[in-house]
Amino acid sequence: MTPAEEQFLRLAFVHFQNGWLIAREGSLISLSVLARDAADFFRLPGPQWLWKQVRDTHDPEFVQFIADSVASPQFRSSVDPASGNSPEDCHGQC
Repeated sequence: MTPAEEQFLRLAFVHFQNGWLIAREGSLISLSVLARDAADFFRLPGPQWLWKQVRDTHDPEFVQFIADSVASPQFRSSVDPASGNSPEDCHGQC
């Protein structure tokens, strides 16, 4: 990962955290919409790798929100970004 890519991802993490703070207040965006976006984004290999490195620097409640979003079967995308497989291809293993 280049320094520019890392900087971009760090800013994206802050953007997600700010969105989470706003959604918790009930304005502009719902938590479920944010959770779906977070699940799709934080499952990607680059964000996933860097998030593991920096998540301890973020609010513990936000970290848990991301973990819950990524783990939720409700927010599984139709294609797993890491493998390109659909859930049917993965048999629950993606």
